[in-house]
Amino acid sequence: MRNNQVKLSDFVHHVFTVGLGSVGAFLLNIAVIPLITRLYAPEAYAGWALVMSTAILFSSIATLRFELALVLPKSDEEASNLFVICLAVSLFVAAASGLLLPLLQDELIGRGFRQELKHWLLYISYLVAVTGFYQACMHWCVRMKEFQWYAMMQVLLPLVVCLVQIVMAMTGRQDSSGLIIGTLAGQSVVIILMLALILGKYGRTIARGVSMEEMLRLFSRYRVYLTHMTPYTLIGTFRERVPYFLLAGFSSKEIVGFYGLSSRVINVPNSLLSSAIRPVFFQSGASAGLEALEGRLKTLLDTIIICAIPFWVLFLFHAETLFALFFGEAWRGAGIYAAILSVPIIPRLLGNWMDRSFDVLGRQRLLFKLDFASSVVVIGLFTLVMVVLENVLLAIVLQSFLLTIYHFYLLHVIFSEADFKKLTLKGLLKLIAGLVAVSGALSFICVMLLNPFAAIVVNGTVIILCMAVHVSCSGLFAEGV
Repeated sequence: MRNNQVKLSDFVHHVFTVGLGSVGAFLLNIAVIPLITRLYAPEAYAGWALVMSTAILFSSIATLRFELALVLPKSDEEASNLFVICLAVSLFVAAASGLLLPLLQDELIGRGFRQELKHWLLYISYLVAVTGFYQACMHWCVRMKEFQWYAMMQVLLPLVVCLVQIVMAMTGRQDSSGLIIGTLAGQSVVIILMLALILGKYGRTIARGVSMEEMLRLFSRYRVYLTHMTPYTLIGTFRERVPYFLLAGFSSKEIVGFYGLSSRVINVPNSLLSSAIRPVFFQSGASAGLEALEGRLKTLLDTIIICAIPFWVLFLFHAETLFALFFGEAWRGAGIYAAILSVPIIPRLLGNWMDRSFDVLGRQRLLFKLDFASSVVVIGLFTLVMVVLENVLLAIVLQSFLLTIYHFYLLHVIFSEADFKKLTLKGLLKLIAGLVAVSGALSFICVMLLNPFAAIVVNGTVIILCMAVHVSCSGLFAEGV
């Protein structure tokens, strides 16, 4: 029988366990990316970003999103059949990608990258398959509350990728091939270990429960993930990746590299937070209902805003200086792209990990309709500006503005669908506006009085001290005990 309340101690413990992995991966990326950007030029990064963008078009739907259903069944027998469905479907999608890529390669990578990348496109099918396996394994861990495995893989994947990329550069492969080989190696090591852990502990359970008849029944029962969540994911992926392909066709390799690094860097906090909270939120919401989480969600969202907004404002004032400082002078130009792309990250920090609410509520069709409409508008206007005006900055500004509006609206929809009483978009926006005003005034004063480096140090120190005082006075830690 499902408990309709979520124990705070269990929720905090699971978030902390997964969060350790997220923080480990975050710190690893922060430590290694400055080294990677000094070993690889923006042009090399551009080639890697295009290959990864092409792979993500297919790998994002490698399981046809059936991995999301793994958390929902009450019986492990049903979950076992869904797990095998995910693995089988991943192989099918990988094979399909291998047939389609030769027909689409010029449209995806552009003529300027054809000679450099044509051989590496052959490996995309492999990336699609292992990514699908990885998604299935990670959701199996969520279902079984193997959050320690989940956390371990979060750290291991970027660790292997970065180590191999560094070795490749030091042995003379300082072009896009070194970055691509590192990605292939990391994915391979992690999926081998994940399958070994899962099959070693749950192999017999999975084997006993699997049958072709049951798989066909569950495929039909959860077909909403195929008919709605798969198109939803594909559309969202197109919305995020089409800019890479357009930039490859209408701008320089350097700009593609700037855009690629900027997107990766500004998405790190979002990935960190989402990977730490989403699996626990999904599992808790599926087992106890979203209404049981409302009080904790309000506290969590307020805390995220208080911690994120001051540093985001600081980043807006010093984006180019920070990029040159951390990633090397060659990457200074990427700072302006990062500042623009960082705007929609604020609502995504608050709501990206809550998208599983639609699965819990059985409202996947609504999410699909909302994302389809937003993606058509974003992709259409971005393409129009790039093709007609060939203005890169204007296209990116328009993209960021539209995405910001959409993600805030999505938060409002989640609160309404979940019938939350305390959580409202208006309340969050008031808190954000107040913090932006105060943080903006502080940053402006520092910029006027100090040189860029001193302004960053003083501004950052003041923010950290204010947060420490806030945490101490509000008793957030005491509440979580």
